[in-house]
Amino acid sequence: MNTNWKAIDFTRVEVISYDLGHTLYFPDYQHMSDEINRILGITIPSYILMQYDWREKQTYSTLPITENNDDFHYGDLAMSVACVAARELELDNPDLDWQQLEDAFRAFHEQHNFFRWMPPDAVKALLLLRDNKKRTIAISNANGNLENDMTRFGTRHFFEELLDSGAEGVAKPEREIFIRAADRCGVKTKNILHVGDHPQADVYGALNAGMQAALYDPQGMYPSVPSNALHFRNHVELVEHLLTAQH
Repeated sequence: MNTNWKAIDFTRVEVISYDLGHTLYFPDYQHMSDEINRILGITIPSYILMQYDWREKQTYSTLPITENNDDFHYGDLAMSVACVAARELELDNPDLDWQQLEDAFRAFHEQHNFFRWMPPDAVKALLLLRDNKKRTIAISNANGNLENDMTRFGTRHFFEELLDSGAEGVAKPEREIFIRAADRCGVKTKNILHVGDHPQADVYGALNAGMQAALYDPQGMYPSVPSNALHFRNHVELVEHLLTAQH
């Protein structure tokens, strides 16, 4: 990956907008692994589940998500990742009770939210932004529970605004959710930098709404991004470029 920091005009960034899942927060793959072993009696290490999840997320990050839309549920998606991994690792067999696992995954996500782990670079980046009084918001395709989840995780205070597609009734990459975010912040879209992990939902969605955009791609899954978007691996590096440009 050749990071082109000049793709972003950091001098005019007034607000940084973050996607949450797979950008700042990541699933608890160890819990998935433990439940698979407890319910199905097979072992799929957490690191393998992580790799399969990153591969499969390319197909679900652009699903239309609206309020009370049960078509998108990460508990189901986690189960799907487990199924694919078991099949490709030749661990699947007719005696496995996949329904019990799906029920367990759905219940866990609804009660606790699988996306509850933050990598060190995400934590440090948010602390740097807070300490330097930079404005941050979040725009996430979720199921309407983010306000409670973020408060419970102790990280709600990092974000001035929190746009949850399940509560908003509109999801990325629709222009409306990005425009709505800019309106609530009281800034022009061109002065917002949106950071996310998915080219369509985050990069093209933000660019189409007039924002600047950066693709967070720590595993180097995507070969390229539009020339007017940033492609990067580490959150701290992005924040340091912002702070340097505005110092």
